[in-house]
Amino acid sequence: NLFALLGIIAILFLFSCKKDPKTGGPYTIQSEVRDSAYLKIKDIYLWTDLLPSIQEFRPRDSKDIYEVMTKVRSYQPLDRFSFVETKEETERASQGLLADFGFLVKFYSALNDLRVTYVYNGSPGDDIGVKRGWKVLKINGRALDGNRAEDNQYISDIFTGSATSAQFSFQKPDGAIVNTQLSKGNYPLKTVLFSDVYNAGSRKVGYFVYNQFSGPSSIQELIVTLKDLQSLGVND
Repeated sequence: NLFALLGIIAILFLFSCKKDPKTGGPYTIQSEVRDSAYLKIKDIYLWTDLLPSIQEFRPRDSKDIYEVMTKVRSYQPLDRFSFVETKEETERASQGLLADFGFLVKFYSALNDLRVTYVYNGSPGDDIGVKRGWKVLKINGRALDGNRAEDNQYISDIFTGSATSAQFSFQKPDGAIVNTQLSKGNYPLKTVLFSDVYNAGSRKVGYFVYNQFSGPSSIQELIVTLKDLQSLGVND
């Protein structure tokens, strides 16, 4: 019986060890950005209870930190927004500089109705005339359905992953189709997307869309916007 028990323990040990294909031994944590990224994600992720151990996840099997994040999101189909970025990307964003398409998209009431939610002035998207409300028919020839987790993942990979360009098929509100190849590019972030003044009886009401905080540049932009509205007589 003792020999039988030892045999079972040996079998369990062999099957529980995750072999590293490069070394032939168990997967060991290294001082490497992909391992570090996964350990940090596992520590702060909202759905951390769904994530496996690092030995099972094997971050270094992914080509970069973006692919690590893509794999993380695969454990929770509800997660369409988590992303990672390098130190350089974070520093650029804090300085009000971005390097992407310059617009984001979102599924609305019908989960096959993918729309542009906003476009940053001076961005690659803005340069070719993309507007808020345009419908996205296809990305790289692929029609997208918000009911499918793999399509949500694909959108996230295109916009926040390592992709540098994509083929977009848009439909304008008048029904016209716009097909274009768009590359990610550098541009200064404008966090106030829109501002205007509305008359409400005898009062002037100021309205502006402030999209996100990105450091000192966005503070200055907010100050300028408020001063402009005040100069136009806004009192609400």
